[in-house]
Amino acid sequence: MASSGYRVALVITADDVLLGRLRADIFDGDPDSAAAAVDLDRPVAEVMEPGPSTLRPHETTATVRARLQDRGLTYALVTDPDGRLLGTVHRGDL
Repeated sequence: MASSGYRVALVITADDVLLGRLRADIFDGDPDSAAAAVDLDRPVAEVMEPGPSTLRPHETTATVRARLQDRGLTYALVTDPDGRLLGTVHRGDL
């Protein structure tokens, strides 16, 4: 994540099914705080956010823009009905 410039990584299966989201901030922080950085030897499944919210590709641009704006989001994940990741849509691109 550090070299990509993104603060999030998506966790998918070999068949591209979206399982969760891993935020970079779990690696940050004061080691003595309650929000201490995670042990890097823990499995991703233990530290990811499972089942993130997604959109379907049939939704209109206006609907997606409104949803992102109403929720204060900068992007959304797009999956098919089987949960396969198709991509992301960014508010700035709409």
